Formats: sequence, C-alpha cells, structure tokens
Amino acid sequence: GRAPSDNSMSDVVTAGPTEGSSLALRRPLRSGLAWALLPHLAFALMTVMTWKRWVLPFQDSGKEMLTPARLAAGEMLYRGVGCPYGPLPAYLDAFALRLLGKDFDSLLALRLTFALLGVEALRRLACRLTREPESASMVTAFVVTACLFGNGGNWPFPYSVAALEGTVGCWWALELALSSGGWRRSLLAGVVGGLAAGTKLEMLPAALVAVAPALLIRRPRREALVASGMAGLLGAAAFAVPVLAFGVEHIRRYAFLIAFPVPKQWQEMYRYGVLFAGTSPQEFFGGGFLRIWLPSVVFLAAAAVLCSARISSALRAVALAVLLILVVLRLPENAEIAVLVPLAAVILAVEALGLWRERFSPDPARVARFCIALVALPALARQPFFLRNMIYGAFSAPLALTVSLAFLASLVRFRRSFALFLVGLAGVHAFEKWQDNQRHPVEWVDVPRVRVYLPVEEARLVRLSVDLIRRETEPDSYVAVFPDPGFLLFSTDRRSPFIDDVFYPGVQDAFAEDLMIRRLHERSVSLILVTNRSFVEYGRVLYGKGLLDRFFAEVSRTYYPTEVLGSEPTETWRERHATKALVLRPRSGSRPAR
Repeated sequence: GRAPSDNSMSDVVTAGPTEGSSLALRRPLRSGLAWALLPHLAFALMTVMTWKRWVLPFQDSGKEMLTPARLAAGEMLYRGVGCPYGPLPAYLDAFALRLLGKDFDSLLALRLTFALLGVEALRRLACRLTREPESASMVTAFVVTACLFGNGGNWPFPYSVAALEGTVGCWWALELALSSGGWRRSLLAGVVGGLAAGTKLEMLPAALVAVAPALLIRRPRREALVASGMAGLLGAAAFAVPVLAFGVEHIRRYAFLIAFPVPKQWQEMYRYGVLFAGTSPQEFFGGGFLRIWLPSVVFLAAAAVLCSARISSALRAVALAVLLILVVLRLPENAEIAVLVPLAAVILAVEALGLWRERFSPDPARVARFCIALVALPALARQPFFLRNMIYGAFSAPLALTVSLAFLASLVRFRRSFALFLVGLAGVHAFEKWQDNQRHPVEWVDVPRVRVYLPVEEARLVRLSVDLIRRETEPDSYVAVFPDPGFLLFSTDRRSPFIDDVFYPGVQDAFAEDLMIRRLHERSVSLILVTNRSFVEYGRVLYGKGLLDRFFAEVSRTYYPTEVLGSEPTETWRERHATKALVLRPRSGSRPAR
C-alpha cells in the first residue's frame, strides 16, 4: 500500500497493511474523529455561552412558539392560522409539542437537532472543498462562531425555524447528491431536497439548485432527472396544495404569497435596512463600501501572505497574532471577513468557466466546488455585499464563507498555520459575542412553559404581563397582544382571536383588518395589551397612526386604557425589544387609567 500523507484521511484508510498496522491505523482514525467533532464542540461551546439568550419575545420568536401551539391545539394552518412560510416546519413543530409536551424546551430540542445536523453537513461540504479534515473542521468551526449566533439569527432558536430547516435540508441534499453512486442515494437527495423546498418559498429554487446540477453532471441522465423531478414536485406540492385548498387571495393575505408583490414597507426595510445598512445606495457605495471592504481585503491578504512566506514559525505566529489583536481592537462591522461573501460568487464564475472547458471529462473536485458555490449563490440575494445583518446572514453566509475560506486555504503554502489562524479568529468572534452579552444585562425569567434569559427591563414586563393575563382571564380565553402576541399567549395558554400571529407594517391589508374588527367582537376578547416595541426598521409607525388605523379606532370605541405595565426604557434598552405595555379592557365595568 502507499504511504499515508499528513493531510488526507482517505490515504490513511486505504493504506495497505504494514508492520504494526493496527496501532498505525488506530491513531489516525482517533485523530480523524477528533477533527470531525471540532465544529460540534465549537457549536456546543457557543450554545452554552449564550444559553437561552436567543429569544426575542416581541420580535419573531413569539410566532415561532404560538403558530405550532395553535396547530397542536387543533387549528388548521393558513385557514385559521396565518404563516408566511411553507407548511412543513409549523407542523413538525406542532408534532414536537404533542410528542414532548407544550413547552419551550420541546421546540428548542428540535431546533438544536437541526442545528447539529447543519454543522455536520457544513463540515462534510468543507471536506469536499479542502480535502483535508483538519482544515475543513477549522473552517467550519470558524463559520459556526462567526455566523450561527447573531442576534435574531441564533441557530438554537432563530427568527424562523423554516430558514433553519430549509438551509440544513438544502445542505444535506447537496451532500447526498455529491456522494451519490446509484439510484438509492440520488432519490434520497431528491426527497431531502423536496422537503427542504417546502419550508420557505425561496427555498424552492435553492433546493433544486442543490440537487439537479450535482446529479446531472455526475450521474446518468435518467437517474438525475427523476431525482431532481422528485425534489421539484415535493416542493411545489407543499405550496400548491394550500393554494388549491384556500384560493390565491387567501394565501396572498395570510400565507406565503404575501411576497407577491412584496409590500412597500418590506421593500423599504429590505433596501435600506438590510442591503445598505440604513443608508442610501449612494452613501453606501460612496463611503461605507470602501470603509468595510478595503480593511477586509488588506486583512485577509496579509494573513495569506504570512501563511505562504518562508519565515520562521515563531515569527509567523507573532504576526498572525497581531492581526487577531487588530480585530479585537475592533475593525468595524465584521470588516475582517466582509469580502468573503461576494468572493464566493467570483469563485462560482471561475469554477463554471473551468467546468465548461472540462465538460467532456470534468474533474470531480471541480464539480464539487462548482455545485457548493452554486448552492451558496441563491442565499446571497439577502446578503450580496457582506455581513451587515446577522438575522439573515446566519443562513445566507455560512456556505459562502466556507467556499471562500477553502479557496484561500488552497492558495497558502502553510495550510496548518492558516487553519490555526482561523481557530484564533473563531476565538475572537466568540469573545466579541461574549462581550455583547455582557453589555446587555439579562435576568432569568421562569414563567409557565418558558424559561429563558431576557433583558432586565423586558423581563420585568414579561413577568407583569403573564401575571396579569393569568390572573384576569380564564384559560383558553381570547387575549390580544400587539405586535407579536406569541410569547405571552404561549406561556399563559391563552388563544389568539385573529388569524395572523404578527401585526407588522405591510402584513394586514384592508380585508384582513375588517376581519380583525369582526373577530374582536365575535370572540369576546377579554384583554388587549399594546407594547412599546418600536418599528424602527419601518420608520417608527404607530398603531392607529398609519398602522391598523380602522382597527384601533374600533378598539378605542369599545375598550378603555386602564393601566400601563412596566417602565420607561433606559439607555440599555434595545429598540426592537419592549419595556412597557398599555392594558385595555372592555368598556363595560372598566375605569379609564389616570
């Protein structure tokens, strides 16, 4: 057998027997297992460090609790419960609640399972790019710390479980397609891709891209077309069945077709808040563009040069440590890695050109690089320039960063030094997230069905609100909370009187607002709470003053404001959280607040 190399586990496994081969094989295999576990250990460390600090009670997290709870209680998705995503994630969550109990930890267990599967899929794809388990594991560990624990994008409890499950499903469909050697695995790739396609509308093309190109390039045409067609049909069915059952207008109003056309408020929020970080396009390209990209290019170029220069290991280590210190001293807004996101698109173009030249006998390694970069491309629609918004970046950036870092690793001479440098950079990102946690004091909140850490002022509001709702209303009665009722209704086991579970600008049209008014009376809403969660991303609109005007006009006619819970926000308050709530009770038997 041939002698095993230092960098290839496949060489070790396929090496022939030699003297003492039992011991010789046992050590590399143990070492390989250690490298394979490294990204998972990084994920576990970050999970413990941020434990149960992932929940945003009045932004996104609430609907991720209430929607499956309503389904578990017997309501039907889309007909009685609005949801902007595909049906699969909500019903899987509902199944978890029925199986494990109606508790936050049941949902958390499901999300952690998907998160760990996602880390493993990313590691396997990184191995295909680097061909070195050590480098692949270190690249993945870095991506875990840099991307998977941003505010709102925390994988243990993200802003959208559909984004988590769809992303992980696409990655596994891609891995299965790239490793397929026959019908069985190709069909499995198609099934996994089809299930991923049914999570979010934008996952439908992403899943097809994950399955079809890899199979069409590598496998017989009939096998590839059948598996790809299965992915497309499963994904299309997930969206077509609700449309056929409830009609286009209903699904446009209460489900995933709200994206056609995208509400004007969402367009403005996305254009300025996500793409250009709150600035105009002119300001972005004129100033912030260079302010972020130039440091990123210089930083990564310096690291690549140091990892290729023939200098002493000690001097190289010191120089790389200085680069890491510069990051700790704070390059602005992830500037040290910003260029990695669009670099993935450049790599895709290069690999596509090379694949075209080799179209009659393509290099398997190039096929893998092309397919992985291609799957990263659709997700970059939300983060085309660099990591400015980690809510979306938690799902759009990981694969792009993996492609770019693997490419950089292939350029340097001393790859082990570069891999260790990535470990140091991962430590810096972990340290920054720990610092961010320290800047925002939290308290342990233990209310029925939910036990989490929340910002101090928000924790007080949650306790007061839960106590009020449980004290003054009956179980299973109707309570309305704005803008995001999910957290409070889930923890108190009260029901939402409306179809929608969130009340943001652009969500409810005139018809939906009329239905809200009708249900306000038909379902005898016993209590209304309106929190001070501000809509900074939409221009700070207010209820009754540009948002749900007719509905709140009816509320003011039939309900009294009786008290205010919580307190005024202090300087530690973050704008998308809430610190106080106005309580409204039915006029009959109520007294106005002073």
